[in-house]
Amino acid sequence: MIRITRVTSLADCDRCREIAAAVWGSDAACSTPQMSVHAAYGGVVLLAWDDDKPVGFLFSFPAQYLGSFVLWSHETAVLPAYLHQGIGTELKRTQRRYAAEMGYDQIAWTYDPLVARNAHFNLNKLGARISEYKINAYGVDDTDLVNQGVETDRFIAVWDTGRSGLAGSAGMLHPGPVRPWQALMVGEDGNPHPVDQQVWPAVDGVEAPAAATDIPLSFESLPRAQRIAWRTAFRDVGLALFQRGLVPTDFLRTDGAGRYLWSPRS
Repeated sequence: MIRITRVTSLADCDRCREIAAAVWGSDAACSTPQMSVHAAYGGVVLLAWDDDKPVGFLFSFPAQYLGSFVLWSHETAVLPAYLHQGIGTELKRTQRRYAAEMGYDQIAWTYDPLVARNAHFNLNKLGARISEYKINAYGVDDTDLVNQGVETDRFIAVWDTGRSGLAGSAGMLHPGPVRPWQALMVGEDGNPHPVDQQVWPAVDGVEAPAAATDIPLSFESLPRAQRIAWRTAFRDVGLALFQRGLVPTDFLRTDGAGRYLWSPRS
């Protein structure tokens, strides 16, 4: 039986750090003292337990983003043997409850836009919205077990806590008969293939998805050269779409690719 507890002790902060080191590598893990300060003064740090074994954690702290104070969710990780069991969802829901009780209207965090499972989790399961594209947000670290020397481009996701009557809702397909402009697709060779077309308009006053960008379903397992090619191609297309006033609003999983649908920023 999985249970979630709020972290207050140095010992539990160290357990969080050990999980982070197991997932990302020891150099990528935040320090125990850093976590303990945020756990005591305005942040939310959580541990997921399987009986007496710590199997996942979440680390967040106060930050100012776009002129408002938010709870910044910096790290969330679950041990590989415990993935796909809903633990990440329960950590986020518990974080949201504490954030609302503490007076935060929003939680913000970054995620890799090329990791399909994270896109599905953030947009479809949580109902977060994408606000920004950050180029190489955390730099390049060859010791990082996940990124392995590839530049760390990130989407910034924002999630309403519901404290002010706002609440994120799961991504819904926009109505309308118009196909989105396919701006980036997965080729038969598995490489990115940009497509140069025009943005499709709305029909009958309904804002249909304006653009679509595909990503590989298993970006993390691709060879390094192919991951770099995807990073570069998605960056070029993604930044161009943001500049046109579009943001990802939905995520679909098809047989051969993940697909972001982009719509005008509301």
